[in-house]
Amino acid sequence: MLLNLYLKERGLVESQIGHIISMRALGMTLIAIPAAIILSKIKLKQILILSSILFAVFSFFISSVEATELIAGFSLLGGMSFAFYRVAAA
Repeated sequence: MLLNLYLKERGLVESQIGHIISMRALGMTLIAIPAAIILSKIKLKQILILSSILFAVFSFFISSVEATELIAGFSLLGGMSFAFYRVAAA
């Protein structure tokens, strides 16, 4: 919700905001099953820490870049890192 409000304040139109939010969902969808396979071979603690750090870094980049395409790309990567966290936490 806060991301939506932030992007609206930056002057993006609703279709651009929807595209950015859907990229995060797409990233989570694309990586969920591969994440489960990878997590069966790696220690969960390391994945939880790394995915949290990566999500924070990608969120920072979302808030600091100007180009809509870069924001969408970082949103996709942020969704992927968040999916690793969610799968590991489950």
